[in-house]
Amino acid sequence: MMPDFACTQCRAQLAEYVAGTLPEPASRLVARHLQTCSRCAGELDAWQKIGAAVRGIANPPVESSFSQSWDSLHAALASPTQRARSGKGYSNMDHDLRTTTIPFTPIPPQGPERPFTSGGRGKVRALVAVAAVLALIIGSAAIFGVLAQQRSPTVRGTGTMTPVPASSATAPAGASVKVYFSKHPDSDANPLAVFAVTRTTTRSSYLPEFAVQEELKGPTPGERAQGYYSPFASALTGVSICSASSQDFELIPDHRGQTFEAGTVTLRFCRQVNIAGDLDGPRMTAALQKTLLQFSQFKAVVVLNSAGNCFDDLRGGNTCLQSSQTSYAVHVYFSKHPDSDNDPALVFGVQRMSPTLGVATYAVAQLVAGPTQTEQSQGYYTPLGTSLQGASSCGGPDFIITLDHRGTTPQTGTATLQFCRQTLLAGDLTGARITAEITTTLEQFSNIHQVVILTETGTCFNDFTGQNSCLH
Repeated sequence: MMPDFACTQCRAQLAEYVAGTLPEPASRLVARHLQTCSRCAGELDAWQKIGAAVRGIANPPVESSFSQSWDSLHAALASPTQRARSGKGYSNMDHDLRTTTIPFTPIPPQGPERPFTSGGRGKVRALVAVAAVLALIIGSAAIFGVLAQQRSPTVRGTGTMTPVPASSATAPAGASVKVYFSKHPDSDANPLAVFAVTRTTTRSSYLPEFAVQEELKGPTPGERAQGYYSPFASALTGVSICSASSQDFELIPDHRGQTFEAGTVTLRFCRQVNIAGDLDGPRMTAALQKTLLQFSQFKAVVVLNSAGNCFDDLRGGNTCLQSSQTSYAVHVYFSKHPDSDNDPALVFGVQRMSPTLGVATYAVAQLVAGPTQTEQSQGYYTPLGTSLQGASSCGGPDFIITLDHRGTTPQTGTATLQFCRQTLLAGDLTGARITAEITTTLEQFSNIHQVVILTETGTCFNDFTGQNSCLH
């Protein structure tokens, strides 16, 4: 399994982090990641031992080539090792060199290959090799100069650098945060409507991470009784691709995806998230964004799926990684005089701008609303709006879209639209027109390949045979 990109970034910067030469924004990011990743923290310990070894050299060598750096560092560290082998002058540093596991970072050859032997001597040589290459890659003068300046005359053991999170990154037990959930009936037709409840930490915690963890857990039974709900319930499935097998997500502050952007936090899921309804994606996004934006260091939130693509992006454009886009172009397909009058399958698209990524629901809602006056004057029309009668059985909406389902049966690529109001079809071609308009409008989205339309009672729309063949 490939490591997630946050681990990759962290490991690439650990040497500079130990040396203290990493810029402050990147250093904060590494420190936060080390709090939650035991694997990277283990590699940090190895780099700290390297730093301690270099600090123990009176005059750290700075050479221009791999072989020169190798020979100089080997000579500088050989004496303590020989003393250790003879039983004289054994020190904590000697012990650290014998037990250090060198972090693996693929590096292209830069000089003559040196053999590695077994035993303490071989491990010291491995340490010297990494230190020499470290000097060449990061910059000999910068790394070794800083490490030498950090040397203390009384310290011979491991380095004492410990990851320190940014100010106010963690809080003690008893700290309170807000967690935002959807709520009946307010959020049923408006996925952006989310409402806060309070959670309190029971131990020292990184508050943004704690808040998201509570978000994914969902409301308590008491809160559910008050109408709060979350589409995250049982939505996360599969194996985590992140460093810890139990990890559901990772937070990357000051980044839009992999690109540095001050004030923007990226939340990337480590597991697959199943989005059952078309409005569930916007509900999830709204809850996460509102929950994270309560923290003053965050000005914008980007949510990615486990593949690193924009979460709930039916259009597949990954626009969340390109800009802070707040509207999304969709097409709504209407019938049109005179072309569609005798051929109900002929429909024609007009553009609308969806304010959320719930583009499928928005597009069909615009179809129900009908063409604008200007569009009507150009011949566009639909019988859908006038065909819906009576009160909604869904608490307000005219319809509900369920993704990746044929009726109640899971089926990847199939979207089921069920009306929440009674449908009265005026003419023989009316049902066929409505079917063509809805189907073409929904199939513009890359993850919808088939469309099933159901009546309020769950039977196939415009099916006069009564066999419900659309469900089979």
